[in-house]
Amino acid sequence: MEIYKKLLVPLDGSKLGEISFPFAKDLAARFNLPITFLYVGVPEERQFAQMHRAYVEYTADNIMLQTERNGCPIAARGEVVVSASPSEGILDYARKNQIDLIFLVTRRCLEPGSVSDTVLRTSNIPVLLVRADSSARVSKRSNMTIIVPLDGSALAESILPHVEAIARSRGSGTIDVILVGVCEAPSINSDYPEGMAVSWEDHVEQEVAQCQVGSKQYLSNIERRLRQSGIKVKQETLVGRVADEIVDLAARTPSSLIAMSTHGRSGVGRWVYGSVAEKVLNGASSPILLVRPEG
Repeated sequence: MEIYKKLLVPLDGSKLGEISFPFAKDLAARFNLPITFLYVGVPEERQFAQMHRAYVEYTADNIMLQTERNGCPIAARGEVVVSASPSEGILDYARKNQIDLIFLVTRRCLEPGSVSDTVLRTSNIPVLLVRADSSARVSKRSNMTIIVPLDGSALAESILPHVEAIARSRGSGTIDVILVGVCEAPSINSDYPEGMAVSWEDHVEQEVAQCQVGSKQYLSNIERRLRQSGIKVKQETLVGRVADEIVDLAARTPSSLIAMSTHGRSGVGRWVYGSVAEKVLNGASSPILLVRPEG
């Protein structure tokens, strides 16, 4: 079953958006996806609509010409819409045109209220976020490692069909999968009763050890299932702060992609009682695939 059929690449005419082209071309080639380059203008820009249309249509034609020369042609088109805001225009176009994947390029940190931030928080369509400083670097490598944070919840596991689809996509390089569990030590509790059978330090050590055993057993079951599907996969159980461990693993894993499920403003599974998702989004330089399950 094809999980992606249409790729949407919003553009605003800046060089930042154009950084996405190499990665978007690679993604489209892997899944044989047609690309729509979309420019969203606000009502005050109506007089520039023809210029914006010429820009996105030129971009689409150029991408098709490049890919034809490389022997792997990609269908592409340019579209222009007018909306009250760019984020609203992107989401509205995506819903009306059965888009399966939205491709966004951002600078190092997401700005609250920015177009990318708004789309990430509100889109029910999977979003692939690529940093401006990592897009070209990643696209030059044919191999990829998908980092998949899992916490045992059904919500977190809803990313797995997308991971399987990417791992099976066509391409000249190999795709590895790392299933990641993170055991975070309990924070110091000032109300920890005196006279307990174990000290607070021993209690923390026991909690972490128990978490590690459970995480490894849980990840082994998923690892076994993916291996049976022919996917190259391994698991890692890390100890530390969840967001920090995910970001650090991605930083030391060449050509990595972080794939995780989100739930509205809350972020990743049961882990997020605050800002884990925000820390991963703002801390990782790797591309990030975010999927919000239906319901």
